[in-house]
Amino acid sequence: RRCDRPTRELWRFAAADERFRLCASDEERFHLKRLLVLNFALWRFVGGTLHFARAVGFLSDWTEREKEWIREVVRKAFHAGQVNQMFSNAYESPNKLRVQLSPKADSAKMQSVLYNTGPKAMIGEPTATFFTLQGKFAVMDLIWQVSEDVVRAAAPDPLTGKTSWRPATDVLGRIPYFGVS
Repeated sequence: RRCDRPTRELWRFAAADERFRLCASDEERFHLKRLLVLNFALWRFVGGTLHFARAVGFLSDWTEREKEWIREVVRKAFHAGQVNQMFSNAYESPNKLRVQLSPKADSAKMQSVLYNTGPKAMIGEPTATFFTLQGKFAVMDLIWQVSEDVVRAAAPDPLTGKTSWRPATDVLGRIPYFGVS
């Protein structure tokens, strides 16, 4: 997707062109491209809205610290009554979190969504991935693991200088929920 409103908003928010201008080396540019893969996947797969992206921000790594930060952002949004702004109902993945975090959600439901623990924990796949951050984070772990391959696959062809979406989507297609059905 390139021309739909959420993608345009996220692209402006990511400020990729400005970030590229700040890179001093090919290594920095390569790392930034990995971060763009990570952030766009996260913003779309977990939240699906510019509101979510703004609340989470542009992540500079993918560790337990970032995962805990996202949990805190979601917790605050829930208590502030901003779940509907944070999670898109236009995409299946974020909409499932949106439904789970309805105003009727209790502390056990929140524990399930944030950590997939407690009496309301989701058992098995795809349920855990659809309905919990913990499950979505497991998919994001895989995205981060293949992000170098995605960046390499998206590089221009050395002979023609042209780029193609296909090689990058082939790499992402190895990740559950990111492949074509």
